[in-house]
Amino acid sequence: DQRAYKDLLKPVAGDCLEESVTRAVQLRQLAQLRRQAMEVMREQAADDELGRAFTHATAGLWMAFQPIVDRRGALVGHEALLRTKSDVLRRPPQLLDAAERLGRVQTLGRQLRAAAAEPLRDRGAAGCLFVNLHPLELVDDELVAVDSPLATLAERVVVELTERARVDSLHDLRERIAGLRERGFRIA
Repeated sequence: DQRAYKDLLKPVAGDCLEESVTRAVQLRQLAQLRRQAMEVMREQAADDELGRAFTHATAGLWMAFQPIVDRRGALVGHEALLRTKSDVLRRPPQLLDAAERLGRVQTLGRQLRAAAAEPLRDRGAAGCLFVNLHPLELVDDELVAVDSPLATLAERVVVELTERARVDSLHDLRERIAGLRERGFRIA
C-alpha cells in the first residue's frame, strides 16, 4: 500500500517530521503484523479443514493386496496398497501429503501397518507381505516393538522405503535399518 500517512506543509519543524515518520513506521509495522496474523489464521483454518478430511479418510482406510508372482507365475506374496473410501483425499499421495503437513505420518503408518498385517495374521495368507514405509516411520519405535502388528510377522515382511522424503535427514538410518533386519524384516 503506497498511500501517504500524513500531508506535511513546508516548512516542517524537525520534531513534527520525526514524530510523523516514527508514527508512519509504527503503522506500517502494525499493518505487516496484521497481514501476517491473517495469513496464520488462514493457514490454521486450512489445516483444520485438512485435519477433518484426514480423519474422514483414515476412518475409511482399507488395504488392497496386489499379488506378486515370480517369472514362472508362482505366487511370491502380496504388496499392501493404501486405499480409502474418502472422496476428498482419495488418492494415496494426497493422503500422505496431508499426513506430512499435519505431522501425522507415524499415526497413519501405524494404522496402515496394522491393516496390512491383518490378512497374514487372521487368514494366514501365503507368501511374503511387501509393505511401503514412509522414511519418517523409521523413527517410530512401535515399528519394531515386539507386539507390533508387523513385528510379529517380521520373517514374512519385506519393507520398502518410499521416495516421499529424504532419508539423509535421519541421523541413525543405518542403525534403524539394522534394527529391522535383526527383527527379521527384509529390506527392498
